[in-house]
Parts: sequence; C-alpha cells; structure tokens
Amino acid sequence: MSLNRLVLRTAGVTALNNFGVGPFPTLAGPHIYDSKIEPVDSVDKDVAYPMCVIYTDYDRNAVAHRELTEPRSLTITFELLIGILSRDDQTPNYTLNMPVTDSELEASLDIFEFQIFEALRADNAAANVFRTICYGPKQITSRRGATTEGGTKIAARQVTYEADCLPEPSAPTVPSWMAPFLDQLEASDGFDGIGEQLQALYAGGAAVTEMDRIARTLGWSRDTYERLGYPPKPLVMLGTPVTWLNQHGQPL
Repeated sequence: MSLNRLVLRTAGVTALNNFGVGPFPTLAGPHIYDSKIEPVDSVDKDVAYPMCVIYTDYDRNAVAHRELTEPRSLTITFELLIGILSRDDQTPNYTLNMPVTDSELEASLDIFEFQIFEALRADNAAANVFRTICYGPKQITSRRGATTEGGTKIAARQVTYEADCLPEPSAPTVPSWMAPFLDQLEASDGFDGIGEQLQALYAGGAAVTEMDRIARTLGWSRDTYERLGYPPKPLVMLGTPVTWLNQHGQPL
C-alpha cells in the first residue's frame, strides 16, 4: 500500500469536486471518481456525465534503498467523458443528452480538461496537497477517444500526467502541509471517515529518532544499523549553551 498515492488521488478528487459541495470547478460537478474499475465508456445509465476518473497507473522507485535523494516518478491518469444522462420523472427511461457535432464535443472536452488543470493549480487545501506530493511535472499527454454504442457517439479524453513524487513517509507523523487537508476531509460529508483513517495511518506507531527515519528510508536492517555505528536507542543530545575550549583548556 502507498499512503502518498492514496492521498494524491483523494486530493485530486476533492480538488476537482470541491469536497462534494458547490460551487464546482468543472463541468462534471460532483462526478469525480477515484479508480473506478470499469472504463468510462462502459458505465451504465445510473451514472451522470460528464465525469472524470483518476488513476495512479505507474509508480517507479516508490521505496529507494540506495540514497535519500533517489527520484520517485508517478503517473496519474485522468479519464474524461462528455455526455449527460437524464431521466423523465414520469417514465423509467433515460435520455443521453450531449453536444450534437464533433466540433462541439471537442470544444466541451477541451473546456473540461482546462477546468481540471485550473482546479489543480488553485490555492486550496486539496490542490496544494496534490501539487506537494507531485511536485515536478515532467510530461503531460492528452489523447482523444470516442466510442459508439447503440448509434450514439460518446466522446472521451485520457490525460496522463507524469511527475516526480515525494517518497513514502518514514516517520509516524502527519506532515504539517497535509494536516489542513486531512482536517477538511474529515469534516466533509460523503467521504466515509477517510480523513480520520488517513490521519491514523500517518500518525500511528511509536516515535522514532532522526536516524531511525533515515534507516527506514534506506531500508536498513537493525543489524546493518548497529554495524554502521548507530545505537539502537535515541541519541543523547548535548545541552545548550555549549562552551568550546581551545588546546589550552580556555574558553573560545
């Protein structure tokens, strides 16, 4: 399990749907999803369109055992779909409403994609966490797709976002930059206690020293840790102030 991947997707969803409450920053309104199993072109009529699904497809060097600065690369995929399913209250039938021409479909997709990246660049708790975890965008690829089902065209777009990503946390503490987001998530309806669960996962366990954090990041065993001269217990820190002496025993 990767906590950073989970938080990244959750931050992406909440940045795009404003924690499920209006005003919404994109055409999709609240219909932003985390890793739906079925592809967007096979979703049944009980789901409203437009919509966006967020995946984390590739994660390279998630755990580095060589150096503290080993880069980690993550690929986030956004699947966009345009079209709105509506139902007449008098009948059980659904109607698919969408732009008629290809140019209108393409324009709607472009606007939707623009709104997504504007929302991810916004100054709020969710977008700030997204940009903190994925701090170095390296490549963004946008591909257009379309499908025809029952004679009705459905337009979609897949955007892959590859970026450098923070390593997994090595100490049992909630990062200060993440705390406001988790607090807001916990206070929001519709997220089934995920904020509280994430706080418990990040903050769980016993306190560790700075050297313990480094050893965990590098993947050292306890035997390696001790053979390199690091004690198994917390280091004794010098008090302050410290008086430095010269070679004659006199204070500097």
